[in-house]
This record gives sequence, C-alpha cells and structure tokens, in this order.
Amino acid sequence: MIDSIAAALAGIAAHYKDRPQCEITTRAATRCRHPASRWADIHGCDQRLMCTQHWRDWHLRVENIVRINGRCTCVLCGRWFDSVEAVGRVIRL
Repeated sequence: MIDSIAAALAGIAAHYKDRPQCEITTRAATRCRHPASRWADIHGCDQRLMCTQHWRDWHLRVENIVRINGRCTCVLCGRWFDSVEAVGRVIRL
C-alpha cells in the first residue's frame, strides 16, 4: 500500500506544473488543444475548464443574446438569466 501511495504522489508531483487542457469540444468534434485558463461553473448545470478563446466566445455569445433579447435561457435546464454574471461564475486559473 505504501508503494501505491508513493507512486500516486510521484505521478502528481511529476505533472504538478502541467496546465490542464481546455475541455470544450470543437466544431470538428475533437477536444480543444489549448491550455485551460479558466474554470466555468454554469449555475450548476455544467462545469468546464476553458481556454481563453472559448471563454471569450462563450462570454460574447451570452452577452449578445442578453443585449438583444433582454435575457438568455440555459439549453440544459431551461432557466432564464438577465445577465452574463447571473448565468454562472468563471474563475481564472
């Protein structure tokens, strides 16, 4: 058991400085290859690591929907939101 714990800790230490990868699926149905720069919690419906490009795309898309329609809806749960900030929280890594 001590060997397995030591091996697990060695694995964690070996990858300590590695940046996690963006978890967004691209239009080509592959996973984005950029490093993640933010963690997004979309009001509990979804949590994902995002690169800067995908975060900006998401933020601008939601912002434009709210600006045009006065609010936006979640495609997962159907809840309505009046601002980008109300949709969820984004933490810079």
